[in-house]
Amino acid sequence: MAYEEFQNKNLDMLKIAQKAKIFGIQTLQNETLLSSFFATKISLTQSERENIAKIFTSLMQIEQNAQLSK
Repeated sequence: MAYEEFQNKNLDMLKIAQKAKIFGIQTLQNETLLSSFFATKISLTQSERENIAKIFTSLMQIEQNAQLSK
């Protein structure tokens, strides 16, 4: 096993990745990707947060539709 596997991990990112695995959301199972999302502190308006939520919802729907068409 590599040394990186024994390093302390961000527990919040690990929990999110585990929940994503439970719900089958493959994109959010990547802890490195999640860490990059949360690395920079930015302030968003409520409208911006809603738009981001819509984007993620649309991406999940696209992923589900692609899996159904296989």
